[in-house]
Amino acid sequence: MPALYLLVFPKFIKKRICCLCQMGGNLRKVHIDIEGNNNCCQHCKSVYQNIHRAPGGVLVYDASVASLLIVGVRAQLELQSGFIPGLPSTVFRADNLPRGLTINETTGTIEGTATSAANCRVKVTASNDSGECSTTVNLSVRAQIPPAVPNYEPSLPAASEFSTPPHNMGLLLVGDRVSIKPTCDNIGLPAGRYSVRPALPSGLSLDAQTGEIHGIPSSATARKSYAVALDNPAGRVESTVVLEVQKHDTPGPLEYESALLPDKKWYKIVLVGKQINPIVPVRADTNNHLRFSVSPSLPQGLTLDPKTGAIAGTPSATTGKVVYTITARNLRGQERVKIAFAVSGDWQITHPKEWSVEMWQTWFKDELKLEEDHRIHLLKLDCAQLILLQSQEAVASKCPGVAGIIAGLDRQERGGSAAQVGCP
Repeated sequence: MPALYLLVFPKFIKKRICCLCQMGGNLRKVHIDIEGNNNCCQHCKSVYQNIHRAPGGVLVYDASVASLLIVGVRAQLELQSGFIPGLPSTVFRADNLPRGLTINETTGTIEGTATSAANCRVKVTASNDSGECSTTVNLSVRAQIPPAVPNYEPSLPAASEFSTPPHNMGLLLVGDRVSIKPTCDNIGLPAGRYSVRPALPSGLSLDAQTGEIHGIPSSATARKSYAVALDNPAGRVESTVVLEVQKHDTPGPLEYESALLPDKKWYKIVLVGKQINPIVPVRADTNNHLRFSVSPSLPQGLTLDPKTGAIAGTPSATTGKVVYTITARNLRGQERVKIAFAVSGDWQITHPKEWSVEMWQTWFKDELKLEEDHRIHLLKLDCAQLILLQSQEAVASKCPGVAGIIAGLDRQERGGSAAQVGCP
């Protein structure tokens, strides 16, 4: 039997026995110089190398993060891709770390909160029983810096005559997109965050990182001041932004009483020194934001309310009939209407020949109480006849011809014929 064994397996007898195979494949994880050991078979060498490897590859950290560490702010620097961990394990260590920072022995992550400003060259080493590799990391820890005051004024909407009060900045319109960005010389270190109080108008919001006020306003809001704060651990600053939101739609129809129409035969007259009943629009787009103006200028003593279009006051000088153009406008468009009236002096004077047309008309209307269609026929009379007329009774007694005109007009309105008579 021994002779047969020698004949069949001679090569196995001559071959050197593997030391690792004798140890059961190195189950005890004994460190061996696998490259220099000639007593290991190729199989054992391959298995050994898969469980014993020195760390290698590229050991590097993000330089942009390493150079922007801030006192009091927690930092975390992780190894970048390219590093090959050792087997069966790797241990990391670091020399000359800034105060407050440590290195994770298992992952190599440098983390913590620096307590003071510093510039350090840190040596990071990764090692195990099979070898090691190292790199140098430049860490810069900077002191905190408080933020500067942000400035919103350059990007606010320009001053507008429609603002409240007029000619102020910050007017926004319902439905229009808004983007108001601040300028800031220094947002702080670490970078500050923005906040605002009270809440912005409906539809608008504040970007906490950039400070931009943006969005689309959805409803009108009265003019208000908003405090925009920028703060970080080193300090807090505030900037005031004044905004208002108005609704501007294309203006609708604008009308005043029909007696003010320019083509009326008998136009409206007001008296010098007597406060007028306000002349207000009978039809206007009241749900819209409008600003009213008039051209030419109203008589001295009368004013136009720019918000409502009402004319009020006490005239102090006479004018003949003047046609005025009243415009209601906003940032979406405008609507115009023409009206006419005159300012007359007191008609209680001795010599009618000195009266103006407005004085005659006032006499007919206020003293004689004549309707418009009646008054127009009295223009055929001369001054001597007109001065006799103190009332409708005087018309009948002192100037029966005029009474006949009026009576004839009355009959005409009832379907009869007008008498064509004059004053003797």
